[in-house]
Amino acid sequence: MPTMFRHKQVHPILRWLPVLAWVALIYWLSDQPQLDSPISGAWGMILRKLAHLIEYGVLTVFIIRAIAGDKIPRQRTVIIAVIVSILYAMGDEIHQIFVDGRRGSGVDVLIDGFGAMLASIIYTRWRSRRK
Repeated sequence: MPTMFRHKQVHPILRWLPVLAWVALIYWLSDQPQLDSPISGAWGMILRKLAHLIEYGVLTVFIIRAIAGDKIPRQRTVIIAVIVSILYAMGDEIHQIFVDGRRGSGVDVLIDGFGAMLASIIYTRWRSRRK
């Protein structure tokens, strides 16, 4: 039988609350006409892209933890979480097209997807070492 993530049995609503709160935060941030960084230039751009990486990495881990309670095999759980995160990133960039002062970016989707994959690898390895 494939190894599964095993978490304490928690009501599904409680497992999904962090996911819902995080996507609400992402949506709210994307809905802001202008997000100014106190740092400008190349460092400001690096900081913004790093924020994308972390933002979708966290989303992916939250999704993995939410799905894990459904006893889906680990590999499938991770794949689903990464795909859902990337789809949300795509939707988020489309959303930004309609926000004054913002624009959608395919590069940001790639960075978001990389963050999702990187976080899934780190989380999976961390969980397997804990056992």
